[in-house]
Amino acid sequence: APVNNIVVTCVPNVQLGGTLRGLAASTSLGLSTKSALSIDASTAAVAQTPLLVANGVFTLPYYIVSGHQYSVEVSTQPAAQVCSVLNGVGTAENTNLPAAKNIAVNCVPGVPVTVKYTSSLKASGRLTLSNNDNDSLSVIQAAVAADGTGTFNKSLLNGASYNVKVSTQPYAQFCSVTGGTGTAVLTTPVTAISAGLSCVDAMSLTGTLTGLKTGA
Repeated sequence: APVNNIVVTCVPNVQLGGTLRGLAASTSLGLSTKSALSIDASTAAVAQTPLLVANGVFTLPYYIVSGHQYSVEVSTQPAAQVCSVLNGVGTAENTNLPAAKNIAVNCVPGVPVTVKYTSSLKASGRLTLSNNDNDSLSVIQAAVAADGTGTFNKSLLNGASYNVKVSTQPYAQFCSVTGGTGTAVLTTPVTAISAGLSCVDAMSLTGTLTGLKTGA
């Protein structure tokens, strides 16, 4: 006989939103969300697109399952600013939709961290830099070696410390950072922190080993 007693019940999921303040003109801000019955270190962040480009009320396009925990964080900082999220953690409840729309994102001026590299980095050379172990910057030299500049994604608040170092060296070279540690100072107009990067060719060491027993 036909099965005709299936019941499908739908309930509204929850859309996150809030208010953005302090975003500078001609810049953009990226947010990401985590969502799960219980958020832990393994919970993946999902980028919310498109980027936010204007101050005021915003809503995020991806909905959160009612009853799930959520967290909202800044994934892409605007240039020369530091943005933070308030009220970005909670549990989505379709019986209390306004609670998910009270997220506040505030942006203030920040100090960009830049790295100037020279043609000593060989053509097509690649390396990775880190700042304070929580922000990474990939540097890829042009096909014809030339001087260049890279900028970290995260700017720094006034008085924050910075520690720029090479985390992944290029092939057959050794690169080092100069002026990569210190304290950020916010000026008007904003002056970026400028560290330097120089590279030298690595040398292979050769020799002769004798006396090593078989299997050792």
